[in-house]
Amino acid sequence: MAPEHVIYSRLACHSANRPRADSTFHDRRARMKAAERHTSLSALVKQFLLDLVKDEREFERLKREEAALRGSIRAFRASDRLERDQLHERSR
Repeated sequence: MAPEHVIYSRLACHSANRPRADSTFHDRRARMKAAERHTSLSALVKQFLLDLVKDEREFERLKREEAALRGSIRAFRASDRLERDQLHERSR
C-alpha cells in the first residue's frame, strides 16, 4: 500500500481526501486564538515551537537526573521498607 499523499497548508495539515473547508476552519480558529492573545499567528507558532523544544530539554534533564539517582543506589531490599502502620505512626 502506497503512503498517503499529504498536503501542508499554512498551519493545517490535512490529507488529500479531506475537504479544503476543514483546513480553512482550523486556520480561522488558529487566527482567532492568536487575536485573543493579542499576538500574530506567526508569534503563536514560534512560541509553541519554543515551548516544545523547552519541554524536550526538560524531559532530557529529568531523564539524566533519574539515571544518576538510580546509579547512586547501591543496594535495595524490599524488606527494608517500613510497614504501613510504622509509616503512618512516623508521620504523627
